[in-house]
Amino acid sequence: MHMNRTKFLLLVSATAVVPLLGQFPADVVRSVISIDRTDVRPGEQVILQADINIEPGWHVYSSDFSGLGPMPTHFELDDSTKVSAIGPFQEPTSKRVWDEGFEIEVGWHSGSLKVRQALALAGDLPTGPMLLEGHFAYMACTETMCLSPTYQRFSFQLQVEERPIRDAYAFRPTKPALSAVTGLEGTELQRAIREGLWSFLLLAMGMGLISLLTPCVFPMIPITVSFFLKQGESGKISPLKAAGLYGVGIVVFYSFLGILLALTLGATGANQLASSPWVNLFLTGLFVYFALSLFGMYEIQLPSRLRQFSLAQETRAGLLGIFFMALTFTLTSFTCTIPFVGLLLVAASQGHYLWPAIGMVTYSITFALPFFLLALFPQYLARLPKSGGWMNSVKVVMGFLV
Repeated sequence: MHMNRTKFLLLVSATAVVPLLGQFPADVVRSVISIDRTDVRPGEQVILQADINIEPGWHVYSSDFSGLGPMPTHFELDDSTKVSAIGPFQEPTSKRVWDEGFEIEVGWHSGSLKVRQALALAGDLPTGPMLLEGHFAYMACTETMCLSPTYQRFSFQLQVEERPIRDAYAFRPTKPALSAVTGLEGTELQRAIREGLWSFLLLAMGMGLISLLTPCVFPMIPITVSFFLKQGESGKISPLKAAGLYGVGIVVFYSFLGILLALTLGATGANQLASSPWVNLFLTGLFVYFALSLFGMYEIQLPSRLRQFSLAQETRAGLLGIFFMALTFTLTSFTCTIPFVGLLLVAASQGHYLWPAIGMVTYSITFALPFFLLALFPQYLARLPKSGGWMNSVKVVMGFLV
């Protein structure tokens, strides 16, 4: 079941380039976003509406299913301090089908339909103009393939009047308003789960485990752990402390990559990347580039000056030297790990903007954990399989999977 969901996540990235090849209409879903009025008063409610027309053979997903599944159709607001979603997402009755990829029952919408979301205006809004901005989000699919999620921007200028609430537009919530970010379940975490966070974390852990089996990494595991044990015998530093710091160094390096990408994308950058056909064409080429590297046609390396600088710092005594030892290891193993790290960051760009940071932390912890565990239980070092040609086979097999 997990493999199906992971393949689905990668499928969304890989198939997004197909529209450029003219194999189906460029706009399989057309939607017009509107609001019921623009003259508002603090404490009133307004209604967002999307009029949707879907090409034959295509569908979008409803929001009336539970559990991990495809991205449902919904509204997202940029600022939840001034406006918040109230009540359920209003949509027609959906067609219930069994989704083989996620192994759950989901709802489909096809043809023409209208969906709405009620929004509550804050009671302390200042008088004057106010922008209501956000996205209308959906994912278009056929029975065999899906496009990347679409995030259609909307922006309405409201005029806030300092007058009493009108009865026709008043609301009396009986429970806390739902989060304006999702318009669905009310929390950022639930949104991430719906968009496949758990599948992405499984992918990150899988990439970390597979990276350990590559020729640049696996032979270094017993050598590095043995070094820590000898350090402990000499009384210079505890093996556990050395292995722990070594793992922290690996986590810091890879997490920095993820955080850097998250800061670069920003809150809406990932959405814009996911919906850009040119970016998706580039990502498809990147998949091919990484696959050819795994086949052994060429090696991807960092600049030699960077590796030499880190290597020179290893000679420093104590904890700092071990930290740079970890940095040197990550740099020298980059030839084998970059295809997996690259694929992980590509997958991350198709989801929430925090996914790169979350993914790289998960990847690096999985990658570094064996060093610490083997320092804790050194008797298991003898049970590791010997290095050999099987490690190159791992790379080639992963190249085909990519």
